[in-house]
Amino acid sequence: MKQSWKSLLILAFIAVAVFHLAPTFEFYNMAVSERESLQLREPSRYYELRKDAINLGLDLQGGIHLVMEVDVEGLSVEEATDAVARAQEVIRNRVDQFGVAEPTIQRQGDTRIIVELPGLQDVERAKNLIGQTALLEFQLVEPEVDRDRILQRISGVLAARAAEREAKEGTERGASAASAEEAEEKAPSLFGDVEGDEAESDSGTPPGATLASLLQKVGREVAVGKRELAAVKTLLRAPRAQEIIPNDVEFLFSSKPEGDTGDQYYILYLVQKVPKMTGAMIADASVSIGQSVEYLNQPIVDLLTTEEGVRVFKQVTGNYIDERLAIVLDGSVYSAPTIQSKIMNGRSIITGSGDEAEAKDLAIVLRAGALPAKVEIIEDRTVGPSLGRDSIEDGKTAALISMALIALFMLLYY
Repeated sequence: MKQSWKSLLILAFIAVAVFHLAPTFEFYNMAVSERESLQLREPSRYYELRKDAINLGLDLQGGIHLVMEVDVEGLSVEEATDAVARAQEVIRNRVDQFGVAEPTIQRQGDTRIIVELPGLQDVERAKNLIGQTALLEFQLVEPEVDRDRILQRISGVLAARAAEREAKEGTERGASAASAEEAEEKAPSLFGDVEGDEAESDSGTPPGATLASLLQKVGREVAVGKRELAAVKTLLRAPRAQEIIPNDVEFLFSSKPEGDTGDQYYILYLVQKVPKMTGAMIADASVSIGQSVEYLNQPIVDLLTTEEGVRVFKQVTGNYIDERLAIVLDGSVYSAPTIQSKIMNGRSIITGSGDEAEAKDLAIVLRAGALPAKVEIIEDRTVGPSLGRDSIEDGKTAALISMALIALFMLLYY
């Protein structure tokens, strides 16, 4: 009878050990894609499994090593120290919400931050998640007539300067030394063809193209082909163009291209420079799947504002009904919906963030807040798990053999 109790006690200890090790075996036997899918579909199950599993460091399971430098140019010593500390805290919040087990986030010197993410292999995704400034702004979109008028003037002025340059160089086309005013008056409509341009030779601008010829109409929007994007940005940055653009507005592009794969384009927006609201008033951000006809089955980032944000959002949406409000993140427009009525609860959505994983990353950086200063990733490398995998396999083998020998010894001895 006594021998039976001893055997049962041994089996009970073994059962308890296996029970506590089961989450570890389950978690680390899953592929990375399976873990990400579980994190998106069943976040509570994922975090419970990760919490119960044994955490492996970067040397054992591989991962990503990043060295980041905070740009503190123009800041005092106290401001620089504070900016680096706050950047470290924001990065830590983002990583914690991303679900990386046992990350390492530490200072190196005065302005550098080292980030180690065990288990991750997607370097670009990690860099985007951690290094993104995440400055969220809500900016009013200017009327189409003002946008077209400014673009028309810019195109005319740049074409006039190109004509003057050709005349001075004595080109074979016999361009006359017409004044800038005359050339501007003869400029085409928004999408006409005018020869001559002011883009730099490395901007990708086709010979004989102007700003107007690089733009296209898509409904009420002005669009720029994916291949012409760099050229249009160069033209809009030209000093003559900047003189025409009013100081209180700016041109911004959509965050992602639209259209078919072979004919993709970006939307060009004219927005007010001063935002009506910023991401500082965002209390929470979460991901859901669109149910309306417009966003059916698309990932959507739902935003909930603070009490102050509710008040401001209600005022803005009440004062600018039938106008468009651009949702801008780090200088790119994610969406620009028309305000249809006063929004009383401070809720809004961001669309156009890509797939569900990208929407989740966007929600994370919005919840964690914007970085206090620009952060540059100066070193990134992927640490392979090969050495760690060998160590783990050797450890498993040794542990199993040891457990078997101990169990056998206890059974025989007792």
